[in-house]
Amino acid sequence: MKRTFTLILAAAALLTAVLSCGCAGKNGGVPSKHLTSNVAYYYTGADTSSRFFIGDKLLEDKLGGEVDAFLTCDGTMGIARVGTGLYLVEESGVKMVYPAGVSRALLSLDGGTIVFTTATQVHIYDRGADELYDIKPDDAVSIPSIVLSPDGKTAGYTVKSSDGRFTSYAYAEGESRRLSNNAYIIGVADNAEFWYYLTPDAELHYAKSGHDKLLGRDAASLFEFNRSLTEVCFDMNGVTYCSRDGRSAKRLIEGRSALATAGECFSTQGGDDCISYVRDCDTLLDSVFYDYKSASDDSGSRTVYDLWYVDSGCKATALARGAYQFSIDAERKKLTCLIDMELYCMDVNDPGTAKLVASNVYSYVASTDLKNVYCIGYDRSLYCIRDLGSPVKLYDDVVYCVLTDGGSCLFISDFSDTGKLYCADGVSEPKKVGSKVYMVETKPGFCCYYSAPYTDGEGRTVYDLYTSPDGKSFELALEGVKLYTD
Repeated sequence: MKRTFTLILAAAALLTAVLSCGCAGKNGGVPSKHLTSNVAYYYTGADTSSRFFIGDKLLEDKLGGEVDAFLTCDGTMGIARVGTGLYLVEESGVKMVYPAGVSRALLSLDGGTIVFTTATQVHIYDRGADELYDIKPDDAVSIPSIVLSPDGKTAGYTVKSSDGRFTSYAYAEGESRRLSNNAYIIGVADNAEFWYYLTPDAELHYAKSGHDKLLGRDAASLFEFNRSLTEVCFDMNGVTYCSRDGRSAKRLIEGRSALATAGECFSTQGGDDCISYVRDCDTLLDSVFYDYKSASDDSGSRTVYDLWYVDSGCKATALARGAYQFSIDAERKKLTCLIDMELYCMDVNDPGTAKLVASNVYSYVASTDLKNVYCIGYDRSLYCIRDLGSPVKLYDDVVYCVLTDGGSCLFISDFSDTGKLYCADGVSEPKKVGSKVYMVETKPGFCCYYSAPYTDGEGRTVYDLYTSPDGKSFELALEGVKLYTD
C-alpha cells in the first residue's frame, strides 16, 4: 500500500512539484475537518496572473503566470512556485524568495524556515531574519533529498556525486558536516544530534554520535515522524513498524500497512525517492491508524478504510473495517465512522463503546465537538443530528455538503449542471446563500463557491469565485478563475 501510495504522490512531491503540506488528507485520507490551511490561490486567465487569499482576505499582490506548486504547513502562510521562481505568501503580501531554477522545497512546521534546492545547491531562507544562506557542495551532480530539524536551525541534505555515490550532510550555524556515507537522509534532529537515513538497497538506519543502528530492511519509501523525530513509522514487506529513540522497531498491526492520524498538520520532507511526513504531535501512538483501498475497480468507486487504535506500547485494537468515511473529534477521544449505510460513534480506543447514530446514511460531516453532525441519506435528504441524538430532516434533493470552520453546513440542492447553495446552522431552517453553484469549498476562516462554468476569450473553461468568512453570505471575489481539479 505505501509503495503504491508513494508512487501516486511522486508526480506532485516536494516542488518537483512541491507537495502541498497541510493537514492530514493523503489521497483520500483523514477527514477535511482536520485541515488547518487557510491559504488559497487561484489563476485568472483574464490577466494571466495568480491571486492569493489568507483566510477570506484577497491579497493585493499578484504573480504573473500560473502556480505549478504550492506548500503550507500551519496554514497562516505558504510558498508558491511560479515558473521556476519561489515566492513567500503571507498576510502582508507576496515576496520573491528566489528568482529561478527552484526544483524542490520544504517548509518548517512553524513556517519560519524554507529549505529548497536548485540544480546542485541547497538554499536556506530564514523568514524572521529575512536572510538567505547558500550551500554549494563539492562534486555534486544533484541534491536528491532535503530535511529540516524540528527547531528549523539544522538542514540535512543528500549529495549525489559524479561517481554515483550518495553522502548525507547537516548544515547548522554556517557550517556543513558529513553525517553518513552511502546514505539518503530522511530525517535530522536539532543540531544533528541524531538522524535517519536510507541506503540505496532500502536499509533504514538510525545514527547518533558514532552509533549506527539498522532499523529495517527493504523499507518502503514513505516515513512518518513525530514532531521531535524520536518516533518513526515505516513499512517492511507491507507491514507497518514503529521505532522509538532508535530502538528496535515493533510491528503495529499484524499483516497490515497503516498510516497515522496524529497531528493536525505536517511538514513534507525528503525527495524524489522517498517522502517523510513530520507530524505536529508529541507521539504518533495513542491514536487512530488507518489503511484504505478502492471498493472496486470502477472509476466512481468509493474509498473504504480499515481503522485501528494503537496504544503507546504499539498494541493495536481493531475499530472498524470497510468504513466509507471516518472523523475524529478535536480532543481526539471520539471516532465517528460510516460503515455500509450506518453511522457509528465510539471511543477511539474501545470499539465496545460503539453507538449507532443514524441509518441509511450515504455521507456525513461532523463538527469537531460533535455538537452537530450533518448527513446526506440515501433518500438524498439532509439531516442534522444534534448532540448525537435523533436525526432531524432539513432539506430534500441534496447532493453535497461541507462543514464551515464555525460548524455550519453548506450544502448544494436541486443540482443539474449547477444547484442552489444553502447554509444550515443546527436544526434551524437553512438559508439560501447562492444560486447557479457548481462547487463549494471550505477552509478555516474561508468559504468559497464556483459559479456555473463558462468559456473565456481564450477558449478556457473558467468560473467566477464567490467568497465568505463564515458561509452565511457571499460576495464576488474573482472572475474567470481556473478550477484546479479540472
